[in-house]
Amino acid sequence: MYRSQALAAGVPSHLTWEKYCGFLDLSTPAFMEVQRGRLMEALPALAKSGIGRTFLDGHAVASVEQLRRVAPLTSFEDYRSFFQPLMSITLPEPPIFWAKTSRLNMDEALVPYNQAAFEHLMDGSTAAFLLAAADGRGDTRLEAQDRILYNFPPSPYLSGMLAQGLAERVQLRAVVGFDEAEDLDFQDKVALGFERALAGGVDVVASMTSVLLKMGESFEQRSKGRSAIGLLRRPNVAWRMLGAVLRAKREGRAVLPKDLWKLKALVCWGTDTGVYRDQIRHYWGCDPYEFLAITEGGILAMQSWTRAGMTFVPGTNFFEFIREEDALARDGAGPSDLGTVLMDEIEPGVRYEVVITSCVGMPFLRYRTGVLVDVLALSDEDAGIALPQVVPCGRVNDLIDIAGFTRLDEATIAAAMRDAGLSPFTWTARREYEGPDPVLRVYMERTGRDGVEVEAALHRSLLDRDTYYRDLQEMLAVRPLRIAAIEPGAFDAYAKDRRARRVDLDRQAIPHINAADEEIEELMLKSRLVIEAKGTGATGVGPTPSLVV
Repeated sequence: MYRSQALAAGVPSHLTWEKYCGFLDLSTPAFMEVQRGRLMEALPALAKSGIGRTFLDGHAVASVEQLRRVAPLTSFEDYRSFFQPLMSITLPEPPIFWAKTSRLNMDEALVPYNQAAFEHLMDGSTAAFLLAAADGRGDTRLEAQDRILYNFPPSPYLSGMLAQGLAERVQLRAVVGFDEAEDLDFQDKVALGFERALAGGVDVVASMTSVLLKMGESFEQRSKGRSAIGLLRRPNVAWRMLGAVLRAKREGRAVLPKDLWKLKALVCWGTDTGVYRDQIRHYWGCDPYEFLAITEGGILAMQSWTRAGMTFVPGTNFFEFIREEDALARDGAGPSDLGTVLMDEIEPGVRYEVVITSCVGMPFLRYRTGVLVDVLALSDEDAGIALPQVVPCGRVNDLIDIAGFTRLDEATIAAAMRDAGLSPFTWTARREYEGPDPVLRVYMERTGRDGVEVEAALHRSLLDRDTYYRDLQEMLAVRPLRIAAIEPGAFDAYAKDRRARRVDLDRQAIPHINAADEEIEELMLKSRLVIEAKGTGATGVGPTPSLVV
């Protein structure tokens, strides 16, 4: 039974649950009917475009089955020649803006966005915010004039283009005005937002998970000293801080963000959100809400109010799925004979790469997103949702393959780092070789702990977390983990230098998985410079673990 179909009294009347969240009521056959109908509506325009003529090679397509027979699977590289402003005539619909995104081995990648696609993205984002603040079906606490703190990358990233339109639609008040934020460095915007929220409060926070973790960790460390007490001298935040200090003192702990604000919703994104869910709740007092989105396809899937698995969103894209083993064996675009399955054919316990065909005037035809999802179940009985439930688990290119036995993703390594009591921020891992043998090299900042003990702790955590990593040891007697000690402050110095050089926001921090040689060299250089600046004379920095990590 539905708890309620009425939204909170303060929610604008046009934000109806049925319009934005009604897809959660669909059965799998009904979902497929919507998918097929939207695809067939979109195919004529897509087929007539320059992109359609190129990939369909003159074939007339009258059914989903025919499309899957004649159209090849595509990758981003296949669209680069079309994704230029002067080539807009080759697209199914004229773009209203070009969204910036990051792609492997590309300095800059732009994706054209038409009006219909942007409206669908707004619809999906509205649904996500309603669900993030929901206690049950049709029962959301989101209200007009709620104050929202956005920690979104700025335009021309898609999130920055989306933020202002979403705030206007849902009638939320931005803690930091969009015009003001546009001219600020991302780190400065985060800091200003925190200061403004101290004075005026905040109801909803939307942010990258890593930013929330850093904010929470930093606040906890600072409030153990005199910083929190010093804020009591500021009249505009004194009462808020006084209440926070008293609450924390009663519980015998440091002041945390949750002592300052009682959030209605905490909207997060990042592959490590699930790993650090407990820590985020500890800092912010609210369960993080996740959705799966990519620039090329908008919002693909989102959680319900239960915060369990994610449900795919119909209408914007037609979905196909490639089994992980096939996706990895045939990396890249691949020919059309690379098998796919549809939504009503996916199986629980299997991992798939998501393939999309655009249904709202976007140009992507059987496009390999690289996004991998684990299928948890074919329904969510607790929520009364009769659709498959999935959880994102990284990208095809963001896996570390060791000897063909294990393919470690960021979430698995992040969870192992957490279990071993290591930092969620200052590490990066990749496959390297010692002679002919592949090893898992984890570059991480020194903690002051014995290096042998740290490596052993992380190795044990990986054994517990990943069955195939355990098989590698038990069946081949191979222990692939190696730790390379980096001087504390080197990761921050790496990011700071890249900010100073105005490197794109999504390339300022070193990637956690499969950093390029030049990125590792730059990090090692920063580590050596930190040592020189400190005059410590520390040794052991490099690809060989030192005795103290």
